[in-house]
Amino acid sequence: MGAYHTEMEPNTEKEIVIDMDAIADQEVGARPDFYYAEESQQTRYTCKKCDEFNDIRGLYGYCAGCGHRNNATSFRTAAAKLRDDLNNGVSSPSEVVRSCVSKFDACCRDILAQVSKRVAMRPSRRADFDRLKFHDVENDVFKRLKPMFDIDLLRGISAADSSFLTLMLHRRHVYEHNDGVSDDRYVRESGDTDARIGVLIRETQENAHRLLGILARMVENMQTDFHEVFPLTKWPVEYAEGIRRRRAARA
Repeated sequence: MGAYHTEMEPNTEKEIVIDMDAIADQEVGARPDFYYAEESQQTRYTCKKCDEFNDIRGLYGYCAGCGHRNNATSFRTAAAKLRDDLNNGVSSPSEVVRSCVSKFDACCRDILAQVSKRVAMRPSRRADFDRLKFHDVENDVFKRLKPMFDIDLLRGISAADSSFLTLMLHRRHVYEHNDGVSDDRYVRESGDTDARIGVLIRETQENAHRLLGILARMVENMQTDFHEVFPLTKWPVEYAEGIRRRRAARA
C-alpha cells in the first residue's frame, strides 16, 4: 500500500500500471511488501488430530486448524528414522543414543518455550525456567516440571525404566564429552554396577531401541499435559472424527 499512496496525490486522477511479472522477477528482498509468493516452507505434515495439512517454517509448530502441536509426531518420525539407521548399520548404538537425546531435548525445550510465551512469570522464574535442559541429569527437570506446571513427563514410566533413563542420560554425556570412556562421575552416579573408570562403554542396539521408546512416551506425556493447559480448538477435531467414522462405516 505504500507504493499506492506514494503515486496518488489528493484530488487527482492518474492511471497506475503495476507489472506483476516484473516484480516477480525481482530478488526477494527487493519486492514490495504487498507481494506474496506461495512458497513451500520447511516442514509439511498432516495434523493427526484434525487432518489439516500444514506447511510451516522450522520443525515444530501449531496446526492451523485446531492448534495441536506437532512435537510428538515430529519426534516419533525422527525416532523411526533412527531405528532404521540402527537396524541397517548406518548408525552405531552410541550414535543413536546421543542423537535421540539431543532431539528429545530440543523437542521438549520447544514446548517449554511455548509455555514461557503464554504464562505470565516473574523475571527470576522465567530465567530459571529457560535454563532447564532435558539431557542434564543434575537439574532433574522431569521432577521439577510437575510442581511448576503440572507437566508430568514420567507418567506411566516404571521405576525400572526411570533408572534406565538415568543410566542412558549419563551415557549420553560420556559419548558427547568423553568419547565414550567412562569417568568418575559416570561410575559414581549412573547406577552402572559394572562401570570402571577409563573403560570404553560398548553400547547395545537393545539399549538404544529401549531408550527411543521411553523418550517417545515422555514427549507424548509432555504434549498431552501442555494441551490440557492450552486446549485445542474442538470443532475441527470433532469434524475430522466424524469424517473418519463415516468412512469406517462405509468400509
